[in-house]
Amino acid sequence: MTEAERSKRWRTKHPDRARAATKKWRETHSEEKKVINKAWVQSHRDRGHVAFRKWLYGMTDEEFQAKRQEQDNRCDICQEVFVKTPCVDHDHATNKNRGLLCRFCNLVLGNAHDNILVLERSVQYLRKYGESNGRREEN
Repeated sequence: MTEAERSKRWRTKHPDRARAATKKWRETHSEEKKVINKAWVQSHRDRGHVAFRKWLYGMTDEEFQAKRQEQDNRCDICQEVFVKTPCVDHDHATNKNRGLLCRFCNLVLGNAHDNILVLERSVQYLRKYGESNGRREEN
């Protein structure tokens, strides 16, 4: 049995002690930990978004790319072509993924707290003051 296997086996048998030891090491080696983290991020630049997306939304990179292709690389709301990495839109109540949005559309929904009434009133407000597609009407 290798040292790595022995260590893994011990951590599995003693999860509380392993967490405490890891926490203590991080506290006493904070500068070393920063260097290790920075080196990992630099050598795994392509994995940062992928790992975060998997952790936060439970969406693999294959699922993300399939969704992006399904939406023809366009925002599900404004239909603009994605210039940057799209945001994964999700229902905050159920945590269910909905679609991919550009940052602007994602912020609009988030700031409206996914409240349909607020968004409908926003449309009514814009119509009341004669706004059309975000541009002023020409005289």
